[in-house]
Amino acid sequence: MAYDLKNDIKDINIPQGYQESKYNPFDAPIPGQSLTNEPGNAPWEHPPKITKPEEAIGYIWDKLSKEKNFKRTITLLKFGMPVEALTKVISFSGFLEGKWSVDVAKMLEPTIAQMVATLGATAKVPMKISLEDQSDSQFFNEIASNELALDKSKAKAENNLAKNITKPTKSNGLMTRGVA
Repeated sequence: MAYDLKNDIKDINIPQGYQESKYNPFDAPIPGQSLTNEPGNAPWEHPPKITKPEEAIGYIWDKLSKEKNFKRTITLLKFGMPVEALTKVISFSGFLEGKWSVDVAKMLEPTIAQMVATLGATAKVPMKISLEDQSDSQFFNEIASNELALDKSKAKAENNLAKNITKPTKSNGLMTRGVA
């Protein structure tokens, strides 16, 4: 029994007309092309503007706590963006902008994650920590809410301390009299 190629081919539906693919694999830089560019054009090729992680944390918190950025962060968390992904975007974008080095960016990630989790807990938004591990969500939500509760208790203690401090009574002693 011989193989009948004509019967197999007649059932194939061949499109009549050519359409170019939207993806062109040749529309890419030539290997090594970046090595021919003038050095120093990119912000990360210069010394970073912020070298200390403490200063970078303050800078990030100032940016995140602005109303516009706070609303954006909460919106992203509401739509299910994981805290880990948002953290990596924040730390890497600072590196790309030349704010800090890649080493500082990596050191900032745990603190940025806590900041984002605190913002989410403040807004009472259910958060995903990472795409892979859903069991950590409860743990980080508790950490963020504990930080928020700690801040509230500190503020309450300061208010109570201010109330308990009594104003000194006016004394009529010799040392308290004014100089003539």
